Amino acid sequence: MTQVLSRLAVYSRSYCGLQTSSSSVILTKCLIFNNGTILDFRNNRTFSNNVSSSFSSCVWPNTCESTNTILKKKKNMTYNHTSIFSSFHTSSELNHGRVFAMQKRAKIAIKNKKLKDARLAKNPPPLPYKVQLMLAAKNLGRTPKPIREKDDKKFVADDVYFIDDFAWKRWTFEESINELKLNNHPSLGYSKPDGLVIAKVEFDLRTSKQNKYLDGFSKMVPIIYPFDRGVPDRTVCAIVPTPEMEQLAIEAGAIQAGGEEMIKEVSKGRVDLSDIDHFVAHEDMSGSVNVLAGILREKLPRFADGTIGTDIPLIVATFTRGMIVNVKKVKPSLGVEEEPDYGFCEATIGRLDMDITKLENNLTILLQKLNENRPKRKDKDDTFISRCILKVEGKDGEGDEFSIIHTEVSDKRVQEQDKVVTEGRKIIKEKVLKLKQN
Repeated sequence: MTQVLSRLAVYSRSYCGLQTSSSSVILTKCLIFNNGTILDFRNNRTFSNNVSSSFSSCVWPNTCESTNTILKKKKNMTYNHTSIFSSFHTSSELNHGRVFAMQKRAKIAIKNKKLKDARLAKNPPPLPYKVQLMLAAKNLGRTPKPIREKDDKKFVADDVYFIDDFAWKRWTFEESINELKLNNHPSLGYSKPDGLVIAKVEFDLRTSKQNKYLDGFSKMVPIIYPFDRGVPDRTVCAIVPTPEMEQLAIEAGAIQAGGEEMIKEVSKGRVDLSDIDHFVAHEDMSGSVNVLAGILREKLPRFADGTIGTDIPLIVATFTRGMIVNVKKVKPSLGVEEEPDYGFCEATIGRLDMDITKLENNLTILLQKLNENRPKRKDKDDTFISRCILKVEGKDGEGDEFSIIHTEVSDKRVQEQDKVVTEGRKIIKEKVLKLKQN
């Protein structure tokens, strides 16, 4: 305010204009009367409590003096600038009169907001319908869905029952193949009479240490009875010690077979390595093939890869018509229960129109090869392959999958199922006899 007065040039009975911004005071007239020391301000509008210190340019007489000088001439005294303007109200008159009411309303609003938050915390409003559908699609907001099917239900002796209410039935291999053939009969329009039979194998990947589990792995599995998989056969060269084994390797599917002479031919570059996918060797030739390490590189026969062994026909058949089976682990995701000890793989074992014995032999070889990775545990539970399911490619419904009984599968409830079925059939037979007698 002192700066305002210091910049105000006043002349007796003269008016001046006061220019301010849109958020400050606008002072339009300023008058000092000649007959007194009264400083009168006449304002037409006020906007806020802040008074601007700038004034508009105006035409003044040549003898422009400060306010203090004029006041001294009038009454020979000096006025305090602050006291002069202390009664000058610079805020909105309506706002000034309702400050108490505004504060009261603000307190009431804060209080009501706290009450509303407490009420919503106790009784939250329902989620919008679209949000509920989105959460249900992702299985959120409820109990996480287990990866493997729980095997904690009772068995039933009846032939007709609801699948979801009882434990799944264990079928023999022959029964399961017959059921698959029945579901894919040629008379059905959506059937696949010659479809690929897929075996889904589930694993228990626990190790000997607590909270330690096996990682996923890959296994080369031979196909004893070949079938059309849509995959071309691979070329194999066998290194064996005797001519008899050379003949067996050629009959098993090797394109070339030999002993020390074959090693010399490869070392001299007389064998086109690009035409051969795998090199296999007999265990007696494991020392001799090491000289080819710089030439064969990743194709060099090794015990770890299964390309060195004693059963040459089986090794040749494995790498000629065999398939690589990948055991996978399920990655953690929202809405799905985390089970680090669970693993699974899927492999084809033949066509549905093949002989049942050939299909079973292919499955047996598959399970035996996978069981080679069984971990050694200290506890009595040696379960590794926990379940094997047969289905036809492209069909994954509840009525299209059959869990089978096999010697390579560790299923502890097979005997329980046989006992329940036997006792149940006995009771049913007795009731039928009573009905016939009556």
